[in-house]
Amino acid sequence: NKSEESPPDTVTDPIIEKIDSMSIEEKIGQMLIFGFEDTQVNDETRKLIDNYHVGGVILFKKNITGSQQLLDLNNQIKEINSGHNNTPIFISVDEEGGLISRMPPEIINLPDSKDIGDSHRSELAYQVGEAIGERVSSFGFNMTMAPVLDINSNPANPVIGKRAFGDNKEIVSEMGIEEMKGIQSQNI
Repeated sequence: NKSEESPPDTVTDPIIEKIDSMSIEEKIGQMLIFGFEDTQVNDETRKLIDNYHVGGVILFKKNITGSQQLLDLNNQIKEINSGHNNTPIFISVDEEGGLISRMPPEIINLPDSKDIGDSHRSELAYQVGEAIGERVSSFGFNMTMAPVLDINSNPANPVIGKRAFGDNKEIVSEMGIEEMKGIQSQNI
């Protein structure tokens, strides 16, 4: 008889629990990802992590001089965050491959998105995504701002160009989704 069965255990979502336990300041901080100018953590960066509970940082080429420096920087960011915050911090990078690579100079670059799109090989897009994920993960990142899903609809626009998989929504969607799946397969 169903009426005699006890109600199912209520499963509490740990993310909702975590958010409910945060102060308003912590919630606001978690919505922010910031960049900084240096190749190492400075006092301002430390303050943003310690006092304002920022959700993450993003590193650009100006922050990266070499492999060991990058690994040390990301480990230092994690260490600072773990000292005052019990929420992991996003450490992100704008790593698209091709024209936009933030990897240290000794790391060989990946093909441009246009070359991937021109191949019409979705398995290549997935493999490039895997490679991006492996690269960023190996340096301690857990987020990348890629791939670009813009459609190269204006060939005179110098900003997009080779960063786009193509000039139509079908190729951009197909290749972009496969590259995302590859990146995600590496827990990025």
